[in-house]
Amino acid sequence: MYIPGDQPDALDTLLDYYHGLCESAPKLPEGIGLPLLPGKNVEGLAAGCTLQVQEGVVDLVYEGRIAIILQPGDLFTIPDHTAWPITMRSEESGALRLITPNEMKRAHESPDWAWFHTRLLTAQNQALTLAFAASNRHGIRPTAGFRRLKAGAVIIREATASDEVFTLMRGSARVEVAGHSVGRVDEGEIFGVLSALTKGSHTATVIAETNVTLMSVPSDEFISLVQAQPETFMRLLRTLSRHIDELNHQLVGALNHKPGTGAGRA
Repeated sequence: MYIPGDQPDALDTLLDYYHGLCESAPKLPEGIGLPLLPGKNVEGLAAGCTLQVQEGVVDLVYEGRIAIILQPGDLFTIPDHTAWPITMRSEESGALRLITPNEMKRAHESPDWAWFHTRLLTAQNQALTLAFAASNRHGIRPTAGFRRLKAGAVIIREATASDEVFTLMRGSARVEVAGHSVGRVDEGEIFGVLSALTKGSHTATVIAETNVTLMSVPSDEFISLVQAQPETFMRLLRTLSRHIDELNHQLVGALNHKPGTGAGRA
């Protein structure tokens, strides 16, 4: 069994132990031999049956991504429900052994086989748990603070540094540069990001137009949050895209009204 991705060293140790178990397996039930065809999905297998990879490899694919690669010696039980979202696919020729539930039940009458299978499943479970824990980023919870400000309050000031990134939870705010209004901040939008990313000063002032509720997150924690949670990055990208679009419209408007550009001529 191989789990793609950047995994902790401890996972390699667990998988080495697991592979050692596979190599020392007692005699398996006879089962039914099945061929692996290159580039084909492994389909039509009875639920509850157990597969052993004898030759080649089998990819377990979730939403087009290879999640796990089964290698020779690996055992995998076919789920007994139809909503299973994982597809099994082989990119090369090989062979499988299909073991029915009744054959597995008879095999467990042997204490040696039952003990081997228990250790194998335990090693699988530990490896998959560690891989999930290492890849799951949704447990990151930044130290968020909440504050309420009255209309007219300055939230961030141009040319000053800050160690926080803000999300406007309620209300509205305007963005000014050198005293000129250049945009707005709407509910749900994130601001103060450039200062966090560049570790420099704010390039604009943000002023509450109404009473506002803000959520603030320390800059270093926000960067970790963006790296871990794509949905936060997408929210940020949408906010920045809208601000760029606003600035483009303002720039075009300013150029059209600039003397000598021909604006307003017949």
